[in-house]
Parts: sequence; structure tokens; C-alpha cells
Amino acid sequence: MKVFQKRAWVLCFDSDKVIVAFAHSGINNTFQIRARSETDFGGIVNGEFVDTREGLEHAVQTTIYDVVRATDSRLDKLCIGVPDVFCEVKTHDTFIQFDRPRRITKNDVKKLHAQIPGYNNAIRTSHLFYRLDDGNPVIDAIGGVASKLSVNTSFILAEGYFTANIYQAIKGLPFNDIEFVPTALAKLLYLIDEEIRDKTCLLISADAFSTSVALVCGDGILNLNTFDIGYMHVLNDLCVVKDIDHIIATNLIKNAILSVDKKDTDVYVLDDKKYSAPLVDEIIKARLMDVGDMLFSIMPREQMPVFITGKLINEIKGSRVFLARHIGVHLATVNNPLGTGDEELSALVHLAFKSER
Repeated sequence: MKVFQKRAWVLCFDSDKVIVAFAHSGINNTFQIRARSETDFGGIVNGEFVDTREGLEHAVQTTIYDVVRATDSRLDKLCIGVPDVFCEVKTHDTFIQFDRPRRITKNDVKKLHAQIPGYNNAIRTSHLFYRLDDGNPVIDAIGGVASKLSVNTSFILAEGYFTANIYQAIKGLPFNDIEFVPTALAKLLYLIDEEIRDKTCLLISADAFSTSVALVCGDGILNLNTFDIGYMHVLNDLCVVKDIDHIIATNLIKNAILSVDKKDTDVYVLDDKKYSAPLVDEIIKARLMDVGDMLFSIMPREQMPVFITGKLINEIKGSRVFLARHIGVHLATVNNPLGTGDEELSALVHLAFKSER
């Protein structure tokens, strides 16, 4: 049953920050973020929280109460974005057989769905596609004629380690409902048109500490792979090789334009200090090639649209084109419908207002 909410609390993680927002729904599927706050924390590295449980609890509760004070709003339902690194996708084929070919009705589909097994730690279930007698996948089976009807269902599971840490972090807060939402699913539903999703596509999210590749089918995910290379690895490479701090490395990345060829004498100037532009670009490109090699090894070989987003792409100018050339695949950009910088947060708020429970 679809529930259209008038308000939503959303919590998500962005590299080394906990982000909380309170939003109101608007007309024509729009929404307005009334208040937003963020608090630094240790981050997520190699699939684990760097902070202690006490440190994570302090960051989460501090951020929530900052928004409470800004809005004077009660705590009701909280939607929590589950990073890709803590998600696993499983799929299952289920079928029913009829005595003879018949026209498929809503009741037939309902009976089919009733036979689908469940998973205790599934945070999202999506019916990806159906098959009739010819075996070809279809998004909607109602009205078709078949003697056998099957459905491929996707289950997105959240690691118990993640949910346990979050429940501990929000312990004592008076939320009356908690929903864990896979950020990969939120992004694809928010950023990619339904017509493209129905024909299958790939969504690559190159984020702060990791990169994920989601095989998208309709309103769900058929397969999800992640690996531990992201924007922060580029940043740390610059810090180590150039012996600089994160602030200078961040500014060097902002100045770098990988699509422009550099001469040996070209420099980036920060606070009157010169840094070799070819060397900075070379350091960045070396890590991007690592990302590209991993992408090439896990991406399916079938032809389909491939979209890419995330901090690695959004913060490093020319990185998308460089990666596309390295792996020999066209990488299309996605556009945030609201044009805000908080792409993941906006996607989660969007899904919170359209959540199926």
C-alpha cells in the first residue's frame, strides 16, 4: 500500500558527516527541505564505522536535535539511508502453473506474490519482471495469455552490523517508526527515468570511500557490487605523495581539470605556493585507473545505458570522461531534479514520500 507522507525525517551518511533533514511534501511530487544539519564523525571505511558506538551515537543524536531546534517539530517516522557497502541483493524466481493458457488477471498476480519467500533482514522487496510462456521478461503481466506465470523478485538486505549500530545510536529518541532505505535504490528511482529503468541499465555511484555498481531493472536492483575505492582515496594519495594536509589536497582537486592537457611547466597555485599540474593530474589519474579497472571487471558485457554519479565524479572535473575512455564505455551523467547539491539526501527524501511498507 502506497503511503503519501506529508512530512519526513531522513538520516544519511556522507563521507565523514552524519546528515539529518526534515522535509515537507509539495504539489506535483515535489518536496521542500525545511531544515538540514550535519555533524562530523569518523566515517565508514572498509565496511565499518570508524567511530566507537558512543561516538556514532553522539554524532547522530546531536544532528537530530539540531534539526528539532530549528523546526520545533516532533519526532515521528525516521527514514535511514543504508550505504551500498552495507547492502546485499538477492533475487528469487517464483512461478505458478495453470491447467491451460489463460488471460492473466490481478488475482493471478496476487496469488503469485503470495508464494514468494521472504527474508528477515530484507529492507526492500521489488518485483523486477514477469515471464509468460514465451520466456521474455515483461514489466506488467496483467492481460497477457499464458499457462505459466513467473516473477523475478529482488530483495535488498541490510547488514545486521549496520542496523544494530544505528538502533544503538538512536536509542531513547521518541521515533514511532523506523525505516531503513537502500541509498542505491533511492538514487536510481530519483535520478533515472522509468522508461530507461524498465529496459535495464547500470548506475555507478563513485562515493567517498567506496564505489558501487547497480544493475537496475524497473523499480529494483538485479545485482549490486561494491569495492572500497572512492574520492577519499584520491585525496589521501595527494596528501601522501605531496606531503600536504587534506585542506590543500582538497583545493588541488578543485583546481584540477583532467580533460585539459598540461605542459611540464604548468602549475596549480594555492596561497602563493606552486604545485606541478602534470604531477597532480597524474596522481589523480592513477587512482581513477584503479577505479576503472575494478569497474571493467564487474560490469556486465551486455549493451545498456550506463550512468555514473557520486563524489568522485562530482568533485573531480574531467573524471567521468577519463574513466569512460579508460574502460571504453560511454558514461552518462544524471541530473538531480531539484538541482541541489545533496543528491543522496534528496533521493532519500523523495523515496520517503513514496515509501511502500
